[in-house]
Amino acid sequence: MINRPPMQPQGRTPSRPRWFRELRFLAINVVVAALLCVGVVAVIDSRIVTAADLGLDQPTDSPTATAPSLAPVPPTPTPTPSDGYRRLTLEHVPATARFLQVSFDNLYYNYLDAGVVHIFTVSNGKQVHQITAPHPIAYSLLLDDADLIVYFYQSGTSITAKTYNIATHKSLSYLPFHVSPGAKIIKVNYAVNTNLVYVITRSPQDGDTVNRIDIMNKVTTRRPNAPIANFIPSATSLGLYYQSTTYRLYYNYTPVKAMAGRKVELIGRGANDQFYVRSRTTPNQVDVLSRQKGTIVRTFLIPAGALNFYCDQSTIYAIYADRLVDLTSKALHTVEFQNPGRFVAAVGKSLYFLPVA
Repeated sequence: MINRPPMQPQGRTPSRPRWFRELRFLAINVVVAALLCVGVVAVIDSRIVTAADLGLDQPTDSPTATAPSLAPVPPTPTPTPSDGYRRLTLEHVPATARFLQVSFDNLYYNYLDAGVVHIFTVSNGKQVHQITAPHPIAYSLLLDDADLIVYFYQSGTSITAKTYNIATHKSLSYLPFHVSPGAKIIKVNYAVNTNLVYVITRSPQDGDTVNRIDIMNKVTTRRPNAPIANFIPSATSLGLYYQSTTYRLYYNYTPVKAMAGRKVELIGRGANDQFYVRSRTTPNQVDVLSRQKGTIVRTFLIPAGALNFYCDQSTIYAIYADRLVDLTSKALHTVEFQNPGRFVAAVGKSLYFLPVA
């Protein structure tokens, strides 16, 4: 009989020393931990989304970043100079056009001509829509925070206000309101924060009337103290400043005490509901009024020769023959036109001109 070593159980290996088993267990744990770390890093890396992945512009202050892409350029642009402003020339605008405006996002421009509102794209100068009404449109206003046009038409003593959304092509109507016989719309403005529409009408027998339309379609009327030359609604209240045709300044139909005895022009509303006025006796002097305080909070001088003024939301520009001067910047920042055309609008970092006739 042959003596054989004892048989080991099937599937098992011969017994090993305890120190060997502990070393093997430690080695396995190290490998597993390494694999887990690699997996976690891979998952985290897969969840990191960069600006490039989302199709967004990278920060321009990064040394390797690319500059943000410009908005659509019209057929006749002027090369962007070193000051960062684009100069664009608008085409297809007839000499009879009124209320020419450019949208806040630099996508559209529109004007009123012969009772019809014409809407064009800035990118290619093509007309994308026109607005007509049962009667000739008398006034149009493009809001400064949305691609929305408010327009008005009149039938006898009834005036209808409607809105038109350029993006959706949808139109909504306010309830018609009545005015005095022979009354005509002379000025319109809109208060973004309060959603109030102000319509100034003038009639031979009753003079001027302020018609205020609220979001509930209620019309409130008020007769001002004097004929209105210019008016600007408050951004933070239901009130409004207006300047009479004799250059007197009023707030909520009461003479402004800070301007008592002075002749001024109301030229714009800046940030924090501050209103800018220019002296008629010293044309290069500008005063800034705080609506909340009712007092002058700043007085400064501007270069002589300002031809007019232009407001882009809370930025107010003085217009000169060859440049703009930003009155809301403390250093009175100057932007040269560098374009032979006639200036018509400023939206952000884009200046718009009409071709020389």
